[in-house]
Amino acid sequence: MESKYIKIERTLPLIPLRGLAIFPYTILNFDIGRESSLKALDEAMLGDELIFLTSQKEAEIDEPTDEDFYHVGTICKVKQMIKLPGDTVRVLVEGISRGKIKEVNQDAGYFEAVVDEIIYNEKDGIKRVTNRLGGIEGGMTTGEELVVRCAMKPIPTLYKPLNSINVNTLEKYEATVERSDTCAVPACSVVCENVVAFVICQFFLDTIGGSSLEDIKRNYNSYVQRLGERGWKK
Repeated sequence: MESKYIKIERTLPLIPLRGLAIFPYTILNFDIGRESSLKALDEAMLGDELIFLTSQKEAEIDEPTDEDFYHVGTICKVKQMIKLPGDTVRVLVEGISRGKIKEVNQDAGYFEAVVDEIIYNEKDGIKRVTNRLGGIEGGMTTGEELVVRCAMKPIPTLYKPLNSINVNTLEKYEATVERSDTCAVPACSVVCENVVAFVICQFFLDTIGGSSLEDIKRNYNSYVQRLGERGWKK
């Protein structure tokens, strides 16, 4: 595999494939008949002949939306195209690299996707050029740094207390008028960080296993070695 980096981010015309899939370093030929796909192909040929191919979730859908195809696919080079009778075009493509869709629009009458490429590098192994996904894709870690964004609801200030009761005497009682803590965000961030740490630790132990620290270390080192043999690096 080539050990040079490709462009970090690409905006490419996209064609959803029905009942087909393509992977890097493979060749595929298929027929295009949908108007939107033909426009996407024309746009690719006007540029650098690169197109992003992904698979539809349901092949029988004639006019898919961005929810109807997978957001992981392959950046391909158009090698050959032949016009067939009936406004159909047969295309021969070669897969170049895997990619993850970050954004899709259809303003020009065809799908256009902003793609984050998945590359291979001799030093770093399989990785993405950017970590704009925050380290999680499809519910699984990509091996990159995990970035968690969260929000908290402001604590309300109660100026008009609601009626309540004293649970000990069962007498009528009004809630205390209190001012909300406007500095709760730093405290919340500490809580969130620790909750995330416990969740990551739980999934780590579910994957690695072991009843002692030595067992966990041994299992982890074996796991990392196995991933390294498949092209993933720490």
